[in-house]
Amino acid sequence: MSFEGIANSETYFYVDGLHFKGVSPVEESKRKGEFDNLAWFRKALLLQKDMNWTEPRRYNIGLGSDKAPGMRQIDNYTNASHLYGGKDEWLVNMGYSKEPQTSITLHFDLKGDYRFTNMSVVCQPVKNMSNRIDALKADPVEDLKFGTNEITASIDASKPKALFLSVPYSKGWTATVDGKPAEIKRANTAFMALELEPGHHEIELRYLTPGLREGMILSGIGLAALAGLALVRRILSTRVRRAQTTASASARTDVQASPQRQEEHERNSR
Repeated sequence: MSFEGIANSETYFYVDGLHFKGVSPVEESKRKGEFDNLAWFRKALLLQKDMNWTEPRRYNIGLGSDKAPGMRQIDNYTNASHLYGGKDEWLVNMGYSKEPQTSITLHFDLKGDYRFTNMSVVCQPVKNMSNRIDALKADPVEDLKFGTNEITASIDASKPKALFLSVPYSKGWTATVDGKPAEIKRANTAFMALELEPGHHEIELRYLTPGLREGMILSGIGLAALAGLALVRRILSTRVRRAQTTASASARTDVQASPQRQEEHERNSR
């Protein structure tokens, strides 16, 4: 990947919509145009190998720059893995260099289909970096507290600005500013930010595992349904036992009454 970099800067590689899908042995052979020309026994061996093949659960992409030393990595689990993965947006710091970086080389560890929506390079000059840092320190966060699934803080903003939070972005987070719901923005690809107006603000963030509330509701409904079924079964069993008891008592009464009726019939005949 070639580009025109900027001298005396940090260079970042950005990719969005990254997806990987492995290629089975048979599919690979067909793509090379070899499968149809193979002898039957070689096809049989390849098909057997294909039956034992499984979709890769992890892949790695190495990134090297022409000016910055070292190799960076994108190491990710695929959707086929039982582990948390499937991340499709990456921002990789390729390092600082005095000379402009002009190319980034990608090294793929597995054969397969790699797809992406957007791929670009961002250069961040470090000139006047100290002035930028001092500007960021102008409105510091105060009373920062971390609780169980909760973060609170206060800040005095001198002008409209975005409050960056070095907390991984997740849909489970909700935020309020001065007691009012606030939209959480995604910042620097993987983190969170809140847009603030000038003035003093009280910040509060809470985290609830996505789907937890719905899961609890469904579990409650399931338990209630199970309890209802158990109650109905108990009522029906009680009614069946009562009916069987009544029928048994009636049968005993009929057996006892039969000899008496026979004697009365004989007396009437005389």
